[in-house]
Amino acid sequence: MMKRLTNNIGLKLISVVFAVILWLIVVNIDDPVSSRKFSNIPVTVVNENILSQQGKIYEVLDSSDTISIIVKAKRSILDDLSASDFVATADMQEIDMELGIVPIEVSAQRYSNKIDEISQVTNNLKVSVENLVTKQFAIEPVFNGTPAEGYATGEVTFSPNVLKVSGAESVINTISKAVVKIDVEGMNSNLDMRLAPTLLNVNGEAISSKGIEFNYSDIQCNVEMLKTKNVKLECNVVGEPAEGYQLIRLDYSPTVIQVKGDEDALASFDTIYIDSQDIDISSANKNMAFNIDISEYIPDGVELVKSENSKVIVTTVIQELKTRTFEIPITRVEIKNLNSELSASIMGVESISIIVKGANKELDALTEKDLKCTIDLKGYSEGNHNVEVIIEAPDGIDVNNKINVDVAISDKKQNSDNTSNNNNTNIE
Repeated sequence: MMKRLTNNIGLKLISVVFAVILWLIVVNIDDPVSSRKFSNIPVTVVNENILSQQGKIYEVLDSSDTISIIVKAKRSILDDLSASDFVATADMQEIDMELGIVPIEVSAQRYSNKIDEISQVTNNLKVSVENLVTKQFAIEPVFNGTPAEGYATGEVTFSPNVLKVSGAESVINTISKAVVKIDVEGMNSNLDMRLAPTLLNVNGEAISSKGIEFNYSDIQCNVEMLKTKNVKLECNVVGEPAEGYQLIRLDYSPTVIQVKGDEDALASFDTIYIDSQDIDISSANKNMAFNIDISEYIPDGVELVKSENSKVIVTTVIQELKTRTFEIPITRVEIKNLNSELSASIMGVESISIIVKGANKELDALTEKDLKCTIDLKGYSEGNHNVEVIIEAPDGIDVNNKINVDVAISDKKQNSDNTSNNNNTNIE
């Protein structure tokens, strides 16, 4: 028996070796070793507290927290694997602070002993490391939309009213304010709601909250809605301009101001009067501008709809007075209030000289017909009288001289010529 087994032992060994090789060839033809790429494998960061304990925070750069790998294994194994079967880990204990990189290690959760090789397309997590900064911001309201007609927003309260944010120093330093955006379109009653805060930069642009931690994710907001009313704005001046100058007008805008408040407070409030003491033109010889805060003249319970309109610039237009002289025929001097039984005549003059002062524009437009001249003879009796001429001029025109004329009054039955040769006119 033993002889049979050992007969041709060399040939038999060759046959066994050949059979094994043939089996391997068949197996590899049927289930060959190949490579396959697996993408979108998330990188899990561990030991992050290493940085936070140092007052640092990191940000992943270049989307390096998602990687691709190339796996080498038999086709049957590769066909049964997916990206979720691999774990990528970046340990912050291994961070290179100078280069800003953390080594990434990849391992298979299945078939780890049947995988020939795992090659990483990305070997390092790229990070930017900064100081961790915390700041507090008072919460401010930002309104969107327009309330119902006749209404405006009143007092706004927040709970909490301060927001604490933490994040990378370069990001936190761009924050200008923390706001809550409130939609008041068509509103006519008080609002009560919870809203998420928004961070804005100095340009009023929203800052992404990625990488920023808030101590509150939403804020309780209460908004009071108030009635509105349009009231007039009136200004008065104190003092007189310098000699030879005149206040022509007051320029200010707007002349109507919108205010808000409760109905009782608004009911008795119709006009904002600016105290004349705030607009003093004493001895002024040029235009003057006064910056007035009208909020000081608004009663309790009432406020401006737009607080930015609290400042009003009042300009006093002051011009130097010019003079003109007009010769008015005596026939244009009207006699008034004379007793019906008497007659009167102005003696000795054919005209009177009237000197007027005013601004250039008003003087240029002035004509003789604009000057009304009268003498009032109420209570006068027969005889010769020296009577003042009353001169009425348009607004903005001042009469600069006083004029008296001699008037002869007689009974209508008497000859009016008896005193015609005794005419005399006195002009001061």
